[in-house]
Amino acid sequence: MLFRKIPKEERYRFKVKKGIWNWGDDLRMCREIIVAEQDGLVVGLITYVESSGRDPDFVGVGIVSVHPKFQGKGLARGMINVLFDQAWLLGKGVRVSPYTDQGKLKIRPIFEEFSSKYNIQLRH
Repeated sequence: MLFRKIPKEERYRFKVKKGIWNWGDDLRMCREIIVAEQDGLVVGLITYVESSGRDPDFVGVGIVSVHPKFQGKGLARGMINVLFDQAWLLGKGVRVSPYTDQGKLKIRPIFEEFSSKYNIQLRH
């Protein structure tokens, strides 16, 4: 499994496994994307902005999504690790969008764990 930030110039070439992205937004228009790839296919992703409009000192997290077939295998954890590494390099905190019910149970504890590990301020 490969976890990486996708450069903007690569966004027109990558392939996303059907079922991972259920929103109307075009992935190619997102500001920043971190993905989990297996065999050249994106099976998980996080969208974010490096400077949140209302909180310029925070990286603003949008969507955290993992294809159902790949859930429970640590993909979200791997992508969140890359996200916190980026926030640390930028010297910023992390602001997370309101969680879904599933996100409150599964994702929120991972964000809190990495906030403590990296000593980075977390805002919900």
